Amino acid sequence: MDKLRALRYFANLAVTLNFSATADHFRVPSSSVSRRIKDLEQELGATLFERTTRSVRLTGLGRLYLREVTSALQSIEMADQLVARRLGNHEFILVASPDYIAQNGIPMTSDDLKNHPVFMYRTQNGVLDWLTLRDGVWTAIELNPKYISNHGKLLLDSVIAGRGVAFLPNWGVAKDIAVGKLRVLELEDGPLSVSGNAKTGLYLLYHPPKFQLQKIRVAVDFLVKELGFSSTEAIITYSI
Repeated sequence: MDKLRALRYFANLAVTLNFSATADHFRVPSSSVSRRIKDLEQELGATLFERTTRSVRLTGLGRLYLREVTSALQSIEMADQLVARRLGNHEFILVASPDYIAQNGIPMTSDDLKNHPVFMYRTQNGVLDWLTLRDGVWTAIELNPKYISNHGKLLLDSVIAGRGVAFLPNWGVAKDIAVGKLRVLELEDGPLSVSGNAKTGLYLLYHPPKFQLQKIRVAVDFLVKELGFSSTEAIITYSI
């Protein structure tokens, strides 16, 4: 069952109390609406609508269920209508400090990285793998991380201090590269990635009606000015 579609049919039918009107709204046959509602009721093990030959009305449980799902559906509708403003590149760069390179040398290939202490970032979904392109497929590299953390600055400071190698966002290391605290490491067997796409982008998402609020306009303009840098293709997002 397409649960989201069923919920949208349910929410609309709860307002129209008319299968034909709901079907017209979604431009589908009435039988499709009826089938989705029945599927939803079977999944819940409860009746959401009382049906007669003359009327349709919500049951008590149907009214309660409508209150529970309405906010979630509204959030999804808002997400479907967000405006994206590109802030800039979100490319990851392999870096190490000059002191570390002087003492330990430079990894020449992705396989060499397992012989170097690496610092890795942990997201809410787990450790962010470093991927390399092998035979046309992005494959995770087997590494022996010295330290794993979700604190980006701690990882950056550790690499600047000469403790190892890290794969960090370009906007997070640009200043340190410019002043010589870090050096970019380029591997002979090609670029690395954390997503299967060597180049991603940083976007700001906002809902158009909210942009009418002065505080939202000020926030958007500030973020575009302060965080904006060059462009790319794929999407990493922050929303307001």
